[in-house]
Amino acid sequence: MSYQDYKNSHMSLGVDVDGWYGNQCWDGYADYCQYLGVPYANCTASGYAKDIWEQRHENGMLDNFDEVEIMQPGDIAIFQVAPATPVSHVAIFDSDAGNGYGNFFGQNQGAPNGVYNIVQLPYDATYPTAFRRKVLTQTSAQRTNKYFLDVSAYQPGDLSGICEQAGTRDTIIKVTEGNGWASPVASQQVQTSNAIGYYHFARFGGSVAQADAEASHFLSNLPYPNVKYLVCDYEDDASADRNANTEAVIHFMQRCKDAGYKPLYYSYKPYTLANVDADRITATFGPCLWIAAYPNYDVTPEPYWPLNPNMNGQIAWQFTSTAIAGGLDKSIFLTDDDTEIINTQTEDTNMTDFVARNHTGDSGYVAIVNDRVFGIGDMDTVLQLQAAGAKHLNLNDADFGRFIDSRASSSDVAKALKDASADVVKQIEDLKATGVNAPQQ
Repeated sequence: MSYQDYKNSHMSLGVDVDGWYGNQCWDGYADYCQYLGVPYANCTASGYAKDIWEQRHENGMLDNFDEVEIMQPGDIAIFQVAPATPVSHVAIFDSDAGNGYGNFFGQNQGAPNGVYNIVQLPYDATYPTAFRRKVLTQTSAQRTNKYFLDVSAYQPGDLSGICEQAGTRDTIIKVTEGNGWASPVASQQVQTSNAIGYYHFARFGGSVAQADAEASHFLSNLPYPNVKYLVCDYEDDASADRNANTEAVIHFMQRCKDAGYKPLYYSYKPYTLANVDADRITATFGPCLWIAAYPNYDVTPEPYWPLNPNMNGQIAWQFTSTAIAGGLDKSIFLTDDDTEIINTQTEDTNMTDFVARNHTGDSGYVAIVNDRVFGIGDMDTVLQLQAAGAKHLNLNDADFGRFIDSRASSSDVAKALKDASADVVKQIEDLKATGVNAPQQ
């Protein structure tokens, strides 16, 4: 994940994160934060972008960003009330333009409909510091003691020596592949390491039926004892239908979740971007991406941090396939989720809640709270859910349908749409026109 990738994918496009007043500069900043996988700050003092900087000690910005005086591409710059930015502004630094000016990538900078573009703005209009995404350092990651190995039948049954060489006994062990193969050494590997998870090498492509069969094969071959993670290793045999691939992956992972485990998705970033909708996967299961990226094939016992893929929803990074001479996959968890209960059927308590409507507004608003869908019949409900932290989505009609279908059964969706009042959309639009609950600028 890089600023360059973000710029290339968003140039001349517009995003409206909060659903208010179209493509504002704050929406561009908020979307970029989501891309980086960190929370965004709201403008709760004046309603303008300057609040992001002026309230930085209270709004959480410094939890995820470092303050820097010399900007690099990808840094977030906040502009004061100045002739060039009369109501303040927020944009992403792109490059130096010379003569006291920089090139800045952002929204609401003069392009039609406020879409992303690059403009020159004076440095003296910015606040003294900009914000740079914190990089998880080796030291901070090691405090969680989260190195682990993934092994297969290529490794011996007795992992004692390998674990000692690699500096960790935590393992995720390959158990099955496709719909027929099962590892002959998995049980012994479990006994000679500290197994935290098991993985299945997927061959189902875009077939939900095949994904179901492979999930049954996987679950019926799990060694004892129970572990925390079950992993869908999806790096081969993808179909040409990205949506079908995503549906199949989600079905497989849901089978793992229903069995009482935390499901993870493993692959490479380019393969993932090309073949599945990772945002749909993380919207369904929360942060669950385990992504591989290596600097080279030299022996690499510790991460080379600039190469961390940093995908949204990523919780682990396989940083080498040569942790020791001869080859060995080694990874590190990027978040500490040890508070989760292993092998339980308890309901997730860290769900993301939404209020959502389609572009045309003819379906009204639906709410997704703790992954349950219901129709909204009063505009105050929309506003209260937003105030409580629910994300606001205004989706393409077809994507709106797919989104709510992914969260509920067809009967639940039908009832939600029936209960949703299209009048609420009109009432919300009328509120916007009056300036009530005006969006961030």
